[in-house]
Amino acid sequence: MAEPATVAASSAGRDAAPDSAPIAAVASALSGRASPPRPSLNQIYALPAPIRTFPLPAFYPNNPISLLHLTYAWLSQVFRPPPREPSVIHVGVWDPETRSVHVRDPTSIRALWEQGFYGKGSLSRSEPNWLKRELARRGSPEGKTVSEARTEQRREERRLAKWERAKAELEAIEKQRLAEAASHAAAAELSKSVPLGESFIKKRDGRVAERRSDLEASDLARSPPAAQPVSESPPELGLDAPVSATEIENKEHFQLAPEEAFFLVFSLGALRVVDPVTSSPISTEHLLSLFRAYSHFPPRPHGSRLGPDDPFLVNYAVYHHFRSLGWVPRHGIKFGVDWILYQRGPVFDHSEFGIMVMPTFSDPAWEGHEHDAPRRSWSWLMGVNRVLSHVLKSLVLVYVDIPSPPVFDEQMRRGGIAAALKKYTIREIMVRRFSVNRNR
Repeated sequence: MAEPATVAASSAGRDAAPDSAPIAAVASALSGRASPPRPSLNQIYALPAPIRTFPLPAFYPNNPISLLHLTYAWLSQVFRPPPREPSVIHVGVWDPETRSVHVRDPTSIRALWEQGFYGKGSLSRSEPNWLKRELARRGSPEGKTVSEARTEQRREERRLAKWERAKAELEAIEKQRLAEAASHAAAAELSKSVPLGESFIKKRDGRVAERRSDLEASDLARSPPAAQPVSESPPELGLDAPVSATEIENKEHFQLAPEEAFFLVFSLGALRVVDPVTSSPISTEHLLSLFRAYSHFPPRPHGSRLGPDDPFLVNYAVYHHFRSLGWVPRHGIKFGVDWILYQRGPVFDHSEFGIMVMPTFSDPAWEGHEHDAPRRSWSWLMGVNRVLSHVLKSLVLVYVDIPSPPVFDEQMRRGGIAAALKKYTIREIMVRRFSVNRNR
């Protein structure tokens, strides 16, 4: 069997990102060339992990032809076995300052993002697209309108819509006041015998006219503020001399969280982490100790005692649990939670659940060992739940029952981290906010 190649090989035919590219489309239209059709999102993100599988076709008892198809596929894999997976092993560099693994090879970056949505760009919100934004900002046809630019455009549209709505409300109020003043004036004409009412109407008409002049001179009566362009070229470059991707240094690198990096190394074997000083590969056992030590603050010195309740082990157990069930977990610090869960990935849908990791120590053997029990209050729970409800997400409390140190050490001696992870028990509890009107 062919050995895996260390390097950075590409996800075939996936250089095109799912973002729209109006600048490139305009440039192609002006040059008289039609832009090539873009692949669909299902084609770009076809692989849910950086490995390929070769399943046998299904067998249907009521269809004899399916048995022939199954037999042919099985014999084909027996006499001509598929290549060993993972066929590509990507290389990352451990960075102790940011406590993450950095990947700089462009093909490896695209492969890790498009095959499972691992990591994030250091200068981007999630997908590494700083170079595309920079090219679009400088007016290059190679630039693309990315998600950050579209988000800024939607915010500008919402701001203008709010301004128009406020102006329409003020105009409606002013029309109502003028109509009331006209009705009062008509009533005053009918009751001229009452001087008090006439003077009152005159005063009221004067106040309405003064209010109307103030409204016309106010900021809201003027023309709406000009929309800020989402991306524009700097004055020193201009659009007359667009640049290409080869002329711009890509200052962005790819960051993998410790949980993501260890999952790729330990579970899939699709990543190799090297030492930043010696550039030598770090073994799985040493990488586990490194991640466990750096999960504490400050980092534990080399050779110190590490327990089964290390923050890295607890969070990795949750990450491994949801990844193995087909979910796409990503860090949820933006929403005040530990993880957020996607069904397919950020480019397909929004995350529906926010995960809070809750360590528990139910084993009686923990009474003789020092450990930090989590301290959570009802005010903390209501605050997190309120934040998630505002962004249309549900809060899920994930309770991780941690094995005692003797049990954990025994399993590490017998079967390593694979056997020790089986002793972690995970339970999920969804928290929902009760509303009297909605839940009646």
